[in-house]
Amino acid sequence: MYKGNIFITLLILCAIVGGIYGTYILALKSLPGEFLYPIKTETETLKLSTTELSRVQRALIYIEFANKRLDEAEALQKKGKSPAKILPVIEKFLENEQFALSVMTKETARVENTTPVYVGLRALLEKQEKILNRFLETIPAPEFYQILDIKTKSMEALNEYNLR
Repeated sequence: MYKGNIFITLLILCAIVGGIYGTYILALKSLPGEFLYPIKTETETLKLSTTELSRVQRALIYIEFANKRLDEAEALQKKGKSPAKILPVIEKFLENEQFALSVMTKETARVENTTPVYVGLRALLEKQEKILNRFLETIPAPEFYQILDIKTKSMEALNEYNLR
């Protein structure tokens, strides 16, 4: 009888852990507006707040997040979502990009090797160019100008760091 209780307890514990892990995996694939998307964004926040990171490591994580936001915006467009659903994701992309750029100061460059950040930002610039240009071809006038404004701000910030 005692062994049976341990087995049932372990089985329940495994089911709980498996359920949590499964939810986490599904959340990673979720898009804005879906049920599990808040879990995805909270795990990103936890990644930044629970780890001791150098400025360069933090910038690289923001570049990773910016890439995810571009992928999400592209996926939303492919699903036929309205520009009103896509624009907040693109704005979040720009915010992550700006955080990554804010790390690129002269004092950071003196203390740490910032080459990985420059490489990541350059790759992000190329991806951004491709995806935002595609949006500009297909999105109606009012939203078009919002995306064009985001693209312009992003390009100006990136050009300050001679990434072109």
